[in-house]
Amino acid sequence: MIGRYDLRARYGDEIDSEDAVVLGRTIGTMFQGSVLIGWDTRRDSRTFSRGLIEGLEQAGAVSKPLGVVPTPIMGFAARQWGLPALVATPSHNELGYVGLKGFDSRGQLWGKEWDLLRSTLSGGRLRKAKKKQGTALIGGYQSATLRVLKREYAQMMTSIGHSSIKIAIDPRGGATSGWAKSGLQVMGVKVVAMNDECSPNFHGSSPEPTPKNISGLAKLVRSSSADLGVAFDGDGDRALFLDEKGASVSPEVIALLLHESLSNGKNMVVASSDTSRKLSRRAQVAWVPVGARNIISAMKKRKAKVGFESSSHFYLESCAYYSDAICVTGHIVRALWANGYQLSKRSSQFGRLYRANIVLRFEDKRSTLLTANALYEDWNGIKRRHIDGYVLEIEPLGGIFCRVSNTEAAIRMTLEANAPSGLRRVMSMLNRFLREHELSASTVPGQPLDS
Repeated sequence: MIGRYDLRARYGDEIDSEDAVVLGRTIGTMFQGSVLIGWDTRRDSRTFSRGLIEGLEQAGAVSKPLGVVPTPIMGFAARQWGLPALVATPSHNELGYVGLKGFDSRGQLWGKEWDLLRSTLSGGRLRKAKKKQGTALIGGYQSATLRVLKREYAQMMTSIGHSSIKIAIDPRGGATSGWAKSGLQVMGVKVVAMNDECSPNFHGSSPEPTPKNISGLAKLVRSSSADLGVAFDGDGDRALFLDEKGASVSPEVIALLLHESLSNGKNMVVASSDTSRKLSRRAQVAWVPVGARNIISAMKKRKAKVGFESSSHFYLESCAYYSDAICVTGHIVRALWANGYQLSKRSSQFGRLYRANIVLRFEDKRSTLLTANALYEDWNGIKRRHIDGYVLEIEPLGGIFCRVSNTEAAIRMTLEANAPSGLRRVMSMLNRFLREHELSASTVPGQPLDS
């Protein structure tokens, strides 16, 4: 359940409220003093938070609950007030999951703290807590402090600059509901919004934005004559951008805009290994294995101001190296306003990316590794090892970048081609390969980086 970056588990099956108490108590022994607590819009996350708070208080820590707050803004609060912060969220995972993310008192994402927590817990398992009379209350402290946090975050957004651009947003009923609109409006941005009220089931949709479930945002961009559109994920650390025509914009284009705006095109851009190699034509790039800790470590080492992943996480030095989707959007609208850019024009200058993400899911890690090896060994086209996996090339159509997931029994693939027809043919060849090898994996379409 505890990975390199967070904790995620099925609520009721793999973890429950009593486990949350043990987890909170263990964390409380690691961080004596005050700890900020926030959660996303799920009902389970709120219940899970109660257990964390009870455990923290058993360990002698002082919990300071803030309520529904986007994960990156909890990092901002930790940085502002010099306190560690916890966020109860499984990010974009489907309903039925709970999770936990953490920030240190500098507002930086937990790294070694997860290793410490894992080693502190007996055998890597959570032991049941003793039943305690009463339930930890969530309230009191949060209202006044939340107002202070909103005011200080608005001041930070104002410091980014002014933009009178018009933008359509879709928080999807997630934690950025209300936060994104108010944060952008203080910059002078004209905001039209949909799904902007907190919803425990994300308005019947998914916390993970995909082309299929953000089609409504594309329509809103066109009907409102907005200059761009932005969809946020459930906890606010990812932003998917649409241009003024409602077409999706690749993360590479967004990263280049951030790079030009924040470093005048100097320094390096740090990119995950599954991003397009076209990026190197327009910037110096340091490619690193997928994962927040890898991106952040490389940014610090190379003094980079921008890092990103193809999953639409954008890491900024100014955000303590964390992906704050609202702050990223603020920098994008300022850059567009200052330079008269159109996202569609920037996309065409960069070159269209016809690409899609595919996930092959398995029952266990062993099956995943066996399949990954078989894919590499038996592939008929050109193949080569990579910093974070391997590449299967299909000349002249395109290729497939493959890596074994760090967090689940799955192989993650990025398919890229020079044209839509090429992408379809690459997909067809992959499906044929899977059928021939009788692989019992389900293919789940991910988010294409361009339409």
